[in-house]
Amino acid sequence: MSEVKCLVCRGKYFRRGYYEVETNVDIYSEVYHNIKKDLSYQDETINGDIDIYTDIHYDTVANSKLDLRLHHQDKKSSGYNELCNLYKYICEGCGYVMNFAVEKNVESKKEERNRLIHEKSLDWRGFDK
Repeated sequence: MSEVKCLVCRGKYFRRGYYEVETNVDIYSEVYHNIKKDLSYQDETINGDIDIYTDIHYDTVANSKLDLRLHHQDKKSSGYNELCNLYKYICEGCGYVMNFAVEKNVESKKEERNRLIHEKSLDWRGFDK
């Protein structure tokens, strides 16, 4: 049984979820050289100045994609990053996402169905003897 209700539709079934960010950064660089020469020749001697100017230009392109991921209903794998301290729950009725700093006890419709099947399958006869 869930200990919270959806703020929008008052639903009580939630799935656990997490955000995943994928970021791609491409850096393009170009180098330009400008050489200026002022030379004079006398006999076997070369006199003059050579100035070399170098310009470096960077062009950066960044793309990010933010995805909300839900935990798979059939697998017990954790998708949470250990550093994450926000718990996200997505209402199964309306899709509203709620964030909490403390983990809440919630269950999805499938989890509730499995829990009820398990509770009904227990044989309590002869337990008090």
